[in-house]
Amino acid sequence: MYEQVGDTDWQAMLLLTRGRILVQQERLGDAARSLATALAASDALSQREFAAGGLVAVVAMAREVEDEALAAQLLGASDGLFEVFGASWTASAPADRALRERTLAAARGSLGQSSFDTAYASGRVWTLEQAIAKALAALALLDGSAATRPRSRLS
Repeated sequence: MYEQVGDTDWQAMLLLTRGRILVQQERLGDAARSLATALAASDALSQREFAAGGLVAVVAMAREVEDEALAAQLLGASDGLFEVFGASWTASAPADRALRERTLAAARGSLGQSSFDTAYASGRVWTLEQAIAKALAALALLDGSAATRPRSRLS
């Protein structure tokens, strides 16, 4: 419907939401395509924190290909951008907060505290454009490859 009336803001927000839902349903190939389309169009978003929040879904998928350092960097970017945009995770949907907490704990556990802190801190200084570029590169690798993985590491 929003596509028909040319509302790119709502199209991008809906695709980000769809991508997050698909990640939680472990439909990773579909999630990668939805998130990539939404993030590529993120300049159309009036509420840029939606793109920053969408990065957490990419984090969960980055863990699928065992790129824990990228996962930590994207978590740092998402948290840093939330601060820049004046947003708060406490105001986010419970499912989004839960996904963030699970991916945060998993990335920290996989990397160890010191390596996690280093990667997280490097991501916190990324601009939205830098974070999206990294996320899109990861999604390009995930599209298709993650969809064929037999068991998820999302939980």
